[in-house]
Amino acid sequence: MSLTIGRGDFLRCFGPSGSGKTTFLMILAASLPPSQGRLLMERARYHGRQAEDRSYGMVFQGLCLFPHMSVEANIASP
Repeated sequence: MSLTIGRGDFLRCFGPSGSGKTTFLMILAASLPPSQGRLLMERARYHGRQAEDRSYGMVFQGLCLFPHMSVEANIASP
C-alpha cells in the first residue's frame, strides 16, 4: 500500500472483510508492528515510534466499543 495523507486530512478506510483495513490502522496507531515494509512520515522512519509519540489513534465501530463507558471515555481510552 502506498498513500499520502495530507496534514489535517481525515482518513476513512473502506473495503471487504479481510482486506487489511484494521491491520493498516493498527500499524499506523502503533498497536501492531509491521511485518514487512516501511511506515514513513514526511520521509522519516515512523514505524519505530511509540504510540504516544504519534498523532494518530483509532476507534473501533460497533461492538468493539466498551458499553459501560460513555462516548467520550471510549474515545479517550486509546
